Amino acid sequence: MIDVKLHELEDKDLKGGTLIVSIPNQGIGNVLLTEFMLEQKEMATMAAFDSDMFPPVTMVHGGRPRYAIRIHGSEMDGLAVLRCEFPLEPNLARPLASAIMKWCDDNGIKRVITLDGVSVMGAIDKDGSPDLLFAASDPKTRKEGLEKDLDQFEEGALGGVPGVLLAEGRRKGLDVVALMAVLSGPEDEVKGARVLGEHLSAFVDVDLDMDALDKKLDEAKRSIEELQKEMKSAMHKMSKDEGEGSQAPSMFR
Repeated sequence: MIDVKLHELEDKDLKGGTLIVSIPNQGIGNVLLTEFMLEQKEMATMAAFDSDMFPPVTMVHGGRPRYAIRIHGSEMDGLAVLRCEFPLEPNLARPLASAIMKWCDDNGIKRVITLDGVSVMGAIDKDGSPDLLFAASDPKTRKEGLEKDLDQFEEGALGGVPGVLLAEGRRKGLDVVALMAVLSGPEDEVKGARVLGEHLSAFVDVDLDMDALDKKLDEAKRSIEELQKEMKSAMHKMSKDEGEGSQAPSMFR
């Protein structure tokens, strides 16, 4: 059995509030959006999760060490954000989701919103090409989303922590909403952050500066494109060097 430890770091009154969950999975849109939110809002580090099965990674920000999975919260906004800095192995999804559910119960959280992406193959759409799909554990919330003209994820598998939280939310009576930016290729990953940001307010009272978000996403896109160019150049150089001749030792031929 995998044990996920919860470390309480700072107490905030979030009774009736919302927790946004961002874990790298399909695309990086959720990571970019929550990074932006934490830059824009004053949020204290309320809690952290740790396990012997997590990668031995500590994040350093402003010279201060931080756990790689942590919850930031704002009492004034009634809002908390769970930020995970690394993709999870599948066997860690259920124990982490259970620890998140316990934290929500202990803190009186009313709604959980998970942010992720979904490949276009998983998008069941009646009208064409939606940019976002949602699923909800509560029938009232599903009706709320449909009344706001959002496209519902009708059929398919939703894995990882979002999938576990959705099922457990239905079983335990916690309102869980999964928001998924539709991704048709790598070029959509940065755009996914804006899509999630645009539709987040349908389920939580949050004010985002979309112009500032666009600026951050443009910078992220340029950085990714530059990295891709460097990788392509390095691969081309390796291929050219191999073609010019150096033969591998006999044991590798």
